[in-house]
Amino acid sequence: MREIGQIYESCSSERNKKDLQFDFSSLRSLAAEMMISGFPLELMDGDAAHVPVIWISAVLDQLIQKLGNQRVFVLSVLGLQSSGKSTMLNAMFGLQFAVSAGRCTRGAFMQLVRVSDEMKTQMNIDYVLVVDTEGLRALELAGRSTRDQDNELATFVIGLGNLTLVNIFGENPSEMQDILQIVVQAFMRMKEKENQITEAVKKASEEVDENSGDVDLWLKIFTLKLSAVLIFSEKDLEGVSCDVDVKLLAEPSAQTQQKIMIHNLTVFLSIDLKD
Repeated sequence: MREIGQIYESCSSERNKKDLQFDFSSLRSLAAEMMISGFPLELMDGDAAHVPVIWISAVLDQLIQKLGNQRVFVLSVLGLQSSGKSTMLNAMFGLQFAVSAGRCTRGAFMQLVRVSDEMKTQMNIDYVLVVDTEGLRALELAGRSTRDQDNELATFVIGLGNLTLVNIFGENPSEMQDILQIVVQAFMRMKEKENQITEAVKKASEEVDENSGDVDLWLKIFTLKLSAVLIFSEKDLEGVSCDVDVKLLAEPSAQTQQKIMIHNLTVFLSIDLKD
């Protein structure tokens, strides 16, 4: 499927699409049908640490067209190499992610799981999008660049999921603690966007007050304002390194608590938008 995605992105970048000898748009429809049938789709290329955004976006758009406006809950898993992440997901959801000793899963894969009618009413969701990830701190890829790639993967996976399962294996979880601290710091160091997010909440609240406190209207207004704020570049993450301020994580200030509150609000919003 990786090669199919590369073909799709190559064809989509072609200016004169009439010169193509086949309808490449059928590729995204095929991938969407495979996901509906229970096949996993590669979300991140583990060899190049690359996310094919054009391909993934096209497949997800096709899923929305085929399934309609369904409520989706994204569940991701994070852990060290050979800690049993894929095995745990297979046992929980009856999936068939590849399982073996050593570096088995490479990158990240996502699989769509349909929720039973009985559980839909209890959980208020229609599908669970399960994201299985590569094990961190792989012995085969020891080195400084690998540690940076692990930190980037952990940040990506945690930011992607509505809920992230952190699989701790063994009696010494120090490696995972280092990674999680770096991830948390990366989110907290986006200082330039903090005031803008707060202002978006304030403006949305003011406009809703003028319209009799309509919660749905508040969510709609806040979403529009937030979409323009959360577009960030590499400059927002400058200075993020392995040197973590533990005191900042242990004793959050009032400003930090406000960040956490806003983050929880955006998580709730992301779930609500999929309803």
